[in-house]
Amino acid sequence: LFDQRVFDAHVLGSDPRTDIAVLKIIGDESFVAADIGDSNTLRVGHWVIAVGHPFDFPFTVTAGIVSALGRRSLGKNEIQDYIQTDVAVNPGSSGGPLFNREGLVIGINTAIFSPDKDNLASAGISFAIPSRMAVLIASQLAQNGAVAYSGIGVSTQDKPASASEPRPGAAITQVRAGSPADGAGLRRGDIIISVDGEPTPTSQAFQALILTKPLGSTLNISHIRGTKTRSARV
Repeated sequence: LFDQRVFDAHVLGSDPRTDIAVLKIIGDESFVAADIGDSNTLRVGHWVIAVGHPFDFPFTVTAGIVSALGRRSLGKNEIQDYIQTDVAVNPGSSGGPLFNREGLVIGINTAIFSPDKDNLASAGISFAIPSRMAVLIASQLAQNGAVAYSGIGVSTQDKPASASEPRPGAAITQVRAGSPADGAGLRRGDIIISVDGEPTPTSQAFQALILTKPLGSTLNISHIRGTKTRSARV
């Protein structure tokens, strides 16, 4: 800890697809925990502060702004909904908290982009797991030791933009009988263009977005059928 005390811990559960784990500290002492904020309140341009151990310099504090929200497609077989910042984050900073100006944890620093793959260093582009996702995954790991992933019961493929339809999307190729999508009236051939107002220009973007939603959520899905744009509550 910050005061140099060292404790053993048990791993209650881990989830490689979101890069989140839950540890239980072994000890009878009282511990002071950081307060968790809501990452959904973040907007591009908001100031944020990171704490980490870059290059073995312990408890280094850096600051910057939110550069983008909802970054995905940064790696394969991962569930991503990253906060992008220009905070200086370097090797050794992964797992550290990202705070807002009120001192609330709104993310977990997890990755950087560096053009020099041999000597990774900050290039002003870093990524953090949103607190909303971290809490959702952590609560399932703590209770069950595993994570149940969301789905609406469809298979999709890319539907690029065309002259006749300039909006790209995720075309439904299969709808499972009895699934939420089936119950909402979605059909094979529908082109999903947004979920809760967020565009889904590719099949991967659509699947990644669905995986970030809590089980039992109600989603507003905009889709194209023929020449009409429709909305379905799934």
